[in-house]
Amino acid sequence: MGSYDLIIAGASFAGLSVAHYFRGKTLIIDRKEPGTVQTSACGTLYYIIEKLGLEDSLLQVHPVLYLHNARYVYEFKINYPFCTFDYGRFCKGFAKKMDAEIRVERIKGFDGKRIITDRGEYFAKLFVDASGCERVLASFINPQIKNRDGLSFGIETVVPHKEEGLHFWYDRKLLPNGYCWMFPCGDFSRAGVGSYLGRVKLRETLNDFLSLYGYEINSVHGGYFPQKLVKPTLDGLFLVGDSAGQCLPLTGEGIRPAIFFAKRLAMLLQEVKEGNKSVGAASTEYEEFVNRRSKFFRKLYIAQTVFSRTPQFVFYGFTSMMREGNRLDYLWDRYLSASHI
Repeated sequence: MGSYDLIIAGASFAGLSVAHYFRGKTLIIDRKEPGTVQTSACGTLYYIIEKLGLEDSLLQVHPVLYLHNARYVYEFKINYPFCTFDYGRFCKGFAKKMDAEIRVERIKGFDGKRIITDRGEYFAKLFVDASGCERVLASFINPQIKNRDGLSFGIETVVPHKEEGLHFWYDRKLLPNGYCWMFPCGDFSRAGVGSYLGRVKLRETLNDFLSLYGYEINSVHGGYFPQKLVKPTLDGLFLVGDSAGQCLPLTGEGIRPAIFFAKRLAMLLQEVKEGNKSVGAASTEYEEFVNRRSKFFRKLYIAQTVFSRTPQFVFYGFTSMMREGNRLDYLWDRYLSASHI
């Protein structure tokens, strides 16, 4: 049993980021060691790896994106390169950079003042739910928050494929309401499929996708990821990352938004810890900060809905149009600026 300034449920991107930017007695609780259960495709902007000083986790840098459909392959050069990285090295390296205690325990209860685990009880003034779509802490306050409505689902495997650039497929024949991807990581690639409808039976689709390259499924990892923002506070509890739906619709990019919102949340929690702000005031400011970006999230969700229902030939035309002039550069800058760290 112990008392802390801040307790965080979840030791992945969002939870580790809050702990990184917060200064105080911090406890992170997760049922697994950081970096041991990968559910993400682990692709993000290269500058984030640089900014966090986690270059040791870097696997490959990608200055080009490729968009595939049933007829064409479109190449898009980007001003800010993406990269792929090793999940285990990233999380373990990130954890070493912070002054926080990490406990591998299963959370059994939460009443707003204490967390009960299978090994003890822990008290704090501030609590953050960064446990992903499970929303472990929030579900003790409102059990309905764990429903699967509005969630996408994806699975991924690793294949011995060397390639350049990040590759995406929006192809109705492969997956009517979703997309496929191939993220090269040096001597191998992460290949996956994601359903906007939250379909969980995707092994056959993944097999069909891999057959384009002559590969078969190896071990599979994956899970749910959100499409819509949810209220980021609940009775004094703060939600961040996938717990708060802070994953960009259409692309499914969640790492950068998780770090972006976690950084702002940590700054607000710091003010509470130092006595400059009440929990209520921090909750209001955090909600306002998230809400100011909700319009962009809604636009991406609309684009996701339209693309998943639009006839394929219309999608071809739109993609071709984006390649003309500086239309893509404008959209790309807008996309990046919405959660620039």
